[in-house]
Amino acid sequence: MMLVAVEIRHKRLYIPMLCDTGAPKSYLSTTTLDRFDLNTSFVAHHLKIHVGRDSLFVNILDENAPDNVRGLNVLGSDLLRQLLPDIVPLLVTSINKGY
Repeated sequence: MMLVAVEIRHKRLYIPMLCDTGAPKSYLSTTTLDRFDLNTSFVAHHLKIHVGRDSLFVNILDENAPDNVRGLNVLGSDLLRQLLPDIVPLLVTSINKGY
């Protein structure tokens, strides 16, 4: 778990995000969108966010998401690859060395 500075529509907040190197995409929960004062009924299933100098589209985990992920903010490998291009292969290699 890590705090990530996320900017949406010129508003920046520190959001707790679960770092999941196995997740291909990043996700934000509707609870987080509420903190940005976004009406979730007008937001599509994805949204453009800014993290540092990079921007990307994240998927929205709404009330239709499975119970085990609903309410989570997930930092997936798409953003990790942008921020630290060598980190994903390094993590996968270090995890797989024990097996």
